[in-house]
Amino acid sequence: MLREPRFADRWVDDLLKRVAGMPEIRAIAAHPTKDLFAVVVRENGRHQLYVTDRQLRRRVWFGPDSVLVPYDETTPVQFSPSGKLVAYIKEGTPQQVVIREVGTGDRVKLPAVLMPHTHACWGATDDELIIAGSSDGRGPDTVLRVSLHHGVIEILWAEGGHIRELGCSRKGTWMSVLQLSDLTSKDSPMIFLRLSDKEKFELAEMRGRQAKHIAWHSSRDEVAFIADHHDFPQVWKARWINGNWKPELVTDDPTEKDGVFWAHDETLWYTASSQGRRRLFHLSRDQEPLSSASLADGSIHQVVPTENSVYALWSSFGDVPQILRVHDASTARNLSWLDLHLPRVSKIAERVTLPVDELQVHAWYLRPEGSTSFPGVVYLHGGPTSQFRDQWDPLVTYLLYHGYAVLGLDYRGSAGYGRPFEEANDGDWGGGDVDDVVAAAHWLMNRPEIRHRQVAVMGGSYGGYLTLLALMKYPGIFRCGVALYGVTNRVSYWDETDWVGQRGLASEMGLPSERRELFMDRSPVIHLRNLRDPLLILHGEADPRVPVSQSEELVALIRELRPDADVFYRSYPGEGHGFRLPETRYDAWANILGFLNKYLRPAR
Repeated sequence: MLREPRFADRWVDDLLKRVAGMPEIRAIAAHPTKDLFAVVVRENGRHQLYVTDRQLRRRVWFGPDSVLVPYDETTPVQFSPSGKLVAYIKEGTPQQVVIREVGTGDRVKLPAVLMPHTHACWGATDDELIIAGSSDGRGPDTVLRVSLHHGVIEILWAEGGHIRELGCSRKGTWMSVLQLSDLTSKDSPMIFLRLSDKEKFELAEMRGRQAKHIAWHSSRDEVAFIADHHDFPQVWKARWINGNWKPELVTDDPTEKDGVFWAHDETLWYTASSQGRRRLFHLSRDQEPLSSASLADGSIHQVVPTENSVYALWSSFGDVPQILRVHDASTARNLSWLDLHLPRVSKIAERVTLPVDELQVHAWYLRPEGSTSFPGVVYLHGGPTSQFRDQWDPLVTYLLYHGYAVLGLDYRGSAGYGRPFEEANDGDWGGGDVDDVVAAAHWLMNRPEIRHRQVAVMGGSYGGYLTLLALMKYPGIFRCGVALYGVTNRVSYWDETDWVGQRGLASEMGLPSERRELFMDRSPVIHLRNLRDPLLILHGEADPRVPVSQSEELVALIRELRPDADVFYRSYPGEGHGFRLPETRYDAWANILGFLNKYLRPAR
């Protein structure tokens, strides 16, 4: 029968106590010319905002709101032009823009506008805020210009569709918009709106290319952005010349660019993903890329240029996220105030390549140092267009600490390897990518240091979905599996998920109304009768992306069709898409370790 996991109390240790509730820097922002710095720290399950100087010598907490931290490079906190106000989007239902005075933390009243809000940027003055939002959070979006002092609300944009990104020029003369016309389209037309007369200009040369991350120059009508060129996203610039916007390709090399920034000396900095790391580069005057050599290891999460310096949020397999001040292309200094004193986990990290069909998939292989025999875990990231990078992951650290080898797999559909690889599972979710997971299992089993067949599969979100399918389509390959907040029924998921979930599914798999047979075949609930390996399912009850009803649907079928299955299930009240609360992490990770120990390290 289906059972509650009862492993937690047996696997309590000092490292779990520390990593489950430790504060973690999630995002940074800075005023370009004032000595103001904003740091978003996850503490006790909330994203708390602190405002400080750039040396992080003092901290002023701006609460009690929990700040919405986006998944991409978009800055969650923005200072007003004078630096006297700070704006951010508050998490919750509905999410909304909050404005506070920097000196006191007092809240500034915002006129009633559309709810919830999805994007915001400052106009030319502290009085002018530009907000995008919709009545239900799914679109179509409307963009409003709001006067804080007079309470005047003016509609700037009501073209339909969903706004993917919103930006404003530093001089307050232009607004930039990346818009998704419908759920199935991958194109994001780049449109500029002149605020003085609301005339629109589309960057026609970018049609058919996926564009993102528009960065405005501080003093002239010029932008930098990321958009496709051949097989890789590259850095582009566009300038206002002779009454129109003209694009120019800046980089052209086989690395995936994913963020671009103007520095104080008008040089461009950008981030690029390659070989499982996200590194920082800047362009010389002749546009030759120069890397930050001191940041060769680990991965950059975010970059913030200011008047005199460039700051980066960085982490690695062995280092928690920390703020670095990058002085030049070769030196960086840690400015983080968080001193966590975590135990060092001795490990060996190795990049590996696995041939699958005609593709080559890549992975990080992490194993405990000094051991000669241990069980292994195939670890699957979410997305699917994400990546297992050399960056901090407390759960991976916890597994290594307890003697598990981890193969962090970038299955087909992962980011970081060019557009063809990222699109290799389009229309085929739960198909070839599951084959990649099975190939990873065989590779791990053939390692001499891995105990025979002592290999599990584990993942969250899309990784949880792949975990379920791998266990059910290929029973007997893995000794057990851990599925965290994974989709179980692709058809019912469509009606239950939020707009972002629908968008990802429609753009890469199509619509369930048109491909119902395929959607059902790629649903774990259809293959439940094949399940014979032990399974642990964990899910947050307030998850908007993969609602807990997905796991509940599978659990109900297990009770009906497979009451003899060795399956454990637990849900967590108040948790969303990913576990934040210290008590949840404590229970979930202890149960994961106990579950793996039970089936990969059976008592002799």
